[in-house]
Amino acid sequence: MDLTSVINQAKTAEAIALLLKLHHKPAILSQLLKMMYFVDLLSLAQTNQSLSNDSYLAKQSGLIPQQIPQLVAQMEAENLVSRSLHNSTQITLNRYIGYQHLSTREIKLIAAVYHKKKNINPFNLLDWNYDLEFIKNHVKSKRTNLITPVDMMHSLGKTTTEINAYLDSQTPARESRSLSVA
Repeated sequence: MDLTSVINQAKTAEAIALLLKLHHKPAILSQLLKMMYFVDLLSLAQTNQSLSNDSYLAKQSGLIPQQIPQLVAQMEAENLVSRSLHNSTQITLNRYIGYQHLSTREIKLIAAVYHKKKNINPFNLLDWNYDLEFIKNHVKSKRTNLITPVDMMHSLGKTTTEINAYLDSQTPARESRSLSVA
């Protein structure tokens, strides 16, 4: 079963804009993308829902979202964000889009992740406090470096019922999908 889904573009774009607004200056894109993993992880831990619904690729530099970089490029094309002419790894918020899709709880969650991770070196993997044992075991057992929201829920110790509720919420027709217990 393919557990990857289309990202929630509206919420994710608002989350990216909020992270950039909180930063008050150009941000390193890698740092922003890594923060989105922690936003999703905290959201899954607290609400059993992923804010972005993206999956993450385990790379030597950390967990990088699979679909969010394309959304950033779309935001750039719409002139919501821009990259520095001198350093294409830096991104700046041009126009703040506000909160039309984020709940108050999600805004607080994003702000909490930002304040916890804002001063971390985006290039030092160990500083990010990833669960490296989970990532290593996942890649070894699943033979893939793609970590889905369901995989993240497993790492958080979520129950089969909680995971199935998440999967049901991702089905457009709300058809019941059951997760086979491994």
